[in-house]
Formats: sequence, structure tokens, C-alpha cells
Amino acid sequence: MSIEDAVKVVSTNVARHLKLLGKGVIDVGSDADIVVLTRDLNIKYVLASGKLIA
Repeated sequence: MSIEDAVKVVSTNVARHLKLLGKGVIDVGSDADIVVLTRDLNIKYVLASGKLIA
């Protein structure tokens, strides 16, 4: 499975299944909760509600 497919499985699909509006997508009006990873899949940045928290 590609990293793109894996991210979709653990984000978009879960949010849709749990009916979490504004979660699981990067889009205008969404919550802007994002984890940015390095190429080695280590956490580089964490944003919650569009604000850098880590």
C-alpha cells in the first residue's frame, strides 16, 4: 500500500465513517488539523485548528 493510500485509510475514510464533519480532509472550511511528516515518517509539525502546536 502506498503512503497516500495509507493516509486516506486512517484519515478521510475514518472521519467519513464516524461522520466527523471538518475532519479527514484538507479543504476550505475544514478544521485544519494536520500532521506533517519527514520522508522517514517522523513527525515534523503538528497543526491543530490551523495553529502550529508542535
